[in-house]
Amino acid sequence: MKKTISLLLALILCMSLLPVAASAYSTGKVGEANALCLGGYLTGNAAYIDKNNTLWMRGDNASGQLLHDGKGDAENSLGYFIQSTFLPIMEDVASVCVHNATAVIKTDGSLWMWGMNDNSQLPFTSVNDTFTNQYIERPVQSVPRQVEGATVRTGEAEIKYPELTTGFGNFSKQNTYTDGMFTDVPANQWYADTVKAAYELGLAKGSSETTFSPGGNVTIAETLAFACRVHSIYSTGKADFKQGGVWYQVYVDYAIANDIIKEGEYTNYTAKANRAQFASILAKALPADALDAINNISILPDVNKSSAYGEAVFTLYNAGVLTGSDTKGTFNPASSISRGEVATIIARMAIPSLRKTITLDN
Repeated sequence: MKKTISLLLALILCMSLLPVAASAYSTGKVGEANALCLGGYLTGNAAYIDKNNTLWMRGDNASGQLLHDGKGDAENSLGYFIQSTFLPIMEDVASVCVHNATAVIKTDGSLWMWGMNDNSQLPFTSVNDTFTNQYIERPVQSVPRQVEGATVRTGEAEIKYPELTTGFGNFSKQNTYTDGMFTDVPANQWYADTVKAAYELGLAKGSSETTFSPGGNVTIAETLAFACRVHSIYSTGKADFKQGGVWYQVYVDYAIANDIIKEGEYTNYTAKANRAQFASILAKALPADALDAINNISILPDVNKSSAYGEAVFTLYNAGVLTGSDTKGTFNPASSISRGEVATIIARMAIPSLRKTITLDN
């Protein structure tokens, strides 16, 4: 039982590494791979899923991991069949893991398994075939077989594949902040606690290793970076943005793809962002139900609801993310916004308990 569970856990851990972006190269085929997996039993296997969700595999086929009746185009030194080039195995595949058995999750969420079952690797009471390896007959499932639902059962054990979660629970400590690590963020300043929170959650970085520049202005590009991190962590639990030659392009692309901004909406990403632009972008970083109203603000002295940015500003005021610069809630839409203010705003976006209940003087 313990051995069976360990093998299944190994499959699950392998699947948890997928998908990853990479290029797959093989004899006779070059293409973009959505997911990769390396594993093996006797001589090793390689598997990848192409951009059309077709699974391709090569390597050891002694246990029928590659299907094709356990055959291949060559033999290794032990006399086992191997496949030296990638073969198409299955369509509509989302993730894969291979050892002496193969497991895939298809794009419809169903789980399929096949291969050797000498240690009850497969959650089936019986399999359809036997292969003889080193003069020993071993039970093999030689054709793909669907596992009931998306649950792997092994006797008393039950292992469920986790679903992708979204929400505030995805915001967790990513970095460690120590007092004084930014020499320009004294512990007694009003923004010190939210700089710490934004840094630890992976939402904000320093302007250098030792400074945060709380009084510095933010650009459109920096605003997009803040918004994309909030959106990505809330949606997926991580913010893996790989910067290229133009550091902010990855954020621009993500923001457009996720309807944070529209293509062509901004032409100069290095320009300073005013408060109206900042609010318009940040309000799109979270879904509407993550910005529930805790205030009832219907009038602001310098923001018209019908303006291009009006809806975003009122949404953030009523959610307790923005509070204004005075008792009337003055917003100053054309003014620039500082990094200290930004840290406070994005911390409130990620941690609802930091949001403020306010009543304005009309």
